Amino acid sequence: MRKKKVGNYQIGVDYKILKYIDVGSYIGYSVYKSHMYNHFIPYGLNLNIHILPIIFKVDNLKFSFYITGKLGANYHINSIMNYNEFEYGIGGGLSYIPVSRLGIFIEYLWGQYFYEDDKKLFIGLNYKL
Repeated sequence: MRKKKVGNYQIGVDYKILKYIDVGSYIGYSVYKSHMYNHFIPYGLNLNIHILPIIFKVDNLKFSFYITGKLGANYHINSIMNYNEFEYGIGGGLSYIPVSRLGIFIEYLWGQYFYEDDKKLFIGLNYKL
C-alpha cells in the first residue's frame, strides 16, 4: 500500500552568527486523517553552513547554496493521546534573497522524520535577522 504524503506549514527565523554560518528555529502545523484526525506541531533548531561565501569571498550574495541540519520534534495531538516524536536530518539547500533579508528557499534532507519518512523536501520563504 502506498503511503499518503503529509505536508505542513512552517515559519522559521535564521540568525547569522559567522560570515557563513546561520542558526535558526522553526515551528509549524499540520493535520492529516487516518482513522481519526491527527494534528501535529513540528518545532526545532537548524544550522546552515553557506558554501558560496567560502568559495567566492564576497558579501551579500543573492544566491546561496548551503549544507543544512535540523534537530527537532513533532508534538502529536489526537483524541487518544498527545506525545512528542523526535526528528532530525541533514542535507542541502538553495536560497535566493531578491530583497533585503527576505527570500525563498528549497531544501532536501535525509534523516528520521514523522510518518516514517527518511527524506524531506522543504520549500518556502525565509527571513534573515
